[in-house]
Amino acid sequence: MTLPKYDEIVQGHNGDCFLVASIAALLAVNFDFTQIVSSKEKGKYEVKIFSEGGERGEVVIIDGLIPCGVGVGAIFAHSRNGDMSCFGVIEKAFAKFEGLCEFWRLKGGNVSECLYSLTGLGCEDLHDVKNWKPIILTNWNSKNPMGTGHIDTHEKGDNLRTNYNIRKNHAYAIVDADNNIVKIYNPHGNDDGFKGKKGGDGAGTLSFSWEEFNKVMNRLQVCPFNNISEGVMNYKNWTKEFTHDTAGGCSNFSSFRFNDVLIMKSEEITSYVTFMMGTNDVRKIIEHGDSIKYPEIGITIIKLNDKKGVKEDFYGLTPEKYTVIKKTRCFANKRETVLTLESKEVEKNGGYLGIIFSTYEPINNLPYWTAIRSKNEIECMWRSTLVPKITTLYYKGKLGTTEKSTTYLEVKGVGRSVKFFVFLKGVGVVKPLGVWLLKMEEGGEYKVLEKPEFIKATEITWKGVIEGGGEGVVICPALHGSVKGDVETEIEVKVLGEGFEMRRLNDEKCKIYPGKFGEKKVLVKGGKGGNKIVKKKTVKPVGFAGAKKGLDNISDLYGSL
Repeated sequence: MTLPKYDEIVQGHNGDCFLVASIAALLAVNFDFTQIVSSKEKGKYEVKIFSEGGERGEVVIIDGLIPCGVGVGAIFAHSRNGDMSCFGVIEKAFAKFEGLCEFWRLKGGNVSECLYSLTGLGCEDLHDVKNWKPIILTNWNSKNPMGTGHIDTHEKGDNLRTNYNIRKNHAYAIVDADNNIVKIYNPHGNDDGFKGKKGGDGAGTLSFSWEEFNKVMNRLQVCPFNNISEGVMNYKNWTKEFTHDTAGGCSNFSSFRFNDVLIMKSEEITSYVTFMMGTNDVRKIIEHGDSIKYPEIGITIIKLNDKKGVKEDFYGLTPEKYTVIKKTRCFANKRETVLTLESKEVEKNGGYLGIIFSTYEPINNLPYWTAIRSKNEIECMWRSTLVPKITTLYYKGKLGTTEKSTTYLEVKGVGRSVKFFVFLKGVGVVKPLGVWLLKMEEGGEYKVLEKPEFIKATEITWKGVIEGGGEGVVICPALHGSVKGDVETEIEVKVLGEGFEMRRLNDEKCKIYPGKFGEKKVLVKGGKGGNKIVKKKTVKPVGFAGAKKGLDNISDLYGSL
């Protein structure tokens, strides 16, 4: 079978340039379209569409009746010469998939969204890169389909123009690239008044120098075809939901640690892993005239700073405990997002990695799906499955320096050892925070089991273990001695498992023993750590290095043209 050429598809009168550009991008890299559309019976066609993390796609069956106008043929997506029906069939299948063959549901969208629907491969959406050349050449040589465009969400209209008379908020397909030139295809099937120096071919293929392209295009969508060219893929997917307890938002927020974490060992990644995340398709539920809006989503990959750390340490994710090794370039309100991690980006024997799928801001009651695709089988687990029961206790109050501290929490293990985490957060301030671990001796003296490592931050985590047998330890959160005055503080204790008792000791009783274990003199031997202020991280959560928020409104992205 001879495959159609990319410039044989023309958009028509529906506002789905993103769909037409996606098909053209696939044809430009010689994608076998029999994987998408086929026919086993005359007049019936089967179109495979992927959605919500499905591995094999859903087959949509339609007839071959395409909307036509009197004397003009197909009025929506069609072949330039009218000799192929596959384009109209695919478009009709999408309209049926989104609801009752209502073509208006296809108005406005994103190339990356459509490439996922056609291939099952999540696409990376790149924004505002100053030099597109190395990215495009690398992906073109790997035969990865790409879309592009100039997006301006502040201006709306059907005929807005930018440099070289390129239409804004319109989708184009990358169809050729070399060291000197890059070519794109306009779904309208014409040059549309293009004024680049190298011109167009009259049928929608526009040629740019790299200098011209860099001046005009601010978006690029890349579908990682090279990831499936290496052989059989391993695929896993999960359906999840952000709830009050698991909606943490990005790492700009201290609640970032609330997000569930997909945990794997660094040595598991021998080639690459592609991580995907998506939310439910809203096209099926919107009313006519509604805008298409999705929450801003992104993926963060972190490693524990302690190479000897264990899986349970992912419960204690404050910034001093982890390092971000890769992240999606920005949070954008799109249906799916993707991030690929290669083995060369991972330190060998570097301990555990954590993958956090999140929204930009915490959003409760939001269903989402995640998936991973890899060359080799990867053992992974969700943090939420590690421990059958977790008890969380909260305390609020003013916190002072060690000698003035009145917050003492006694924890006892009953019959078994129990791990726990203490989260210490100064409300609205950045101060050196630390936690003493003590044991009350006979006569009321405290023995120091562990001295604090004071860290200047908005929030820190301290991990402890309670041995079974009924003996208790005393946790004493405190500010460093250099801090003047008290600080309003939130203390959260998260206990993994069962078999423990916890109580807050009476403040007046504790005041009897001021200075017995102060920073300047420790009256008993033992314990580890020190009294210095440690500057391990910046003063606030910045695991995303200031996560970017994409404000693109999908109804504007490649909008109604």
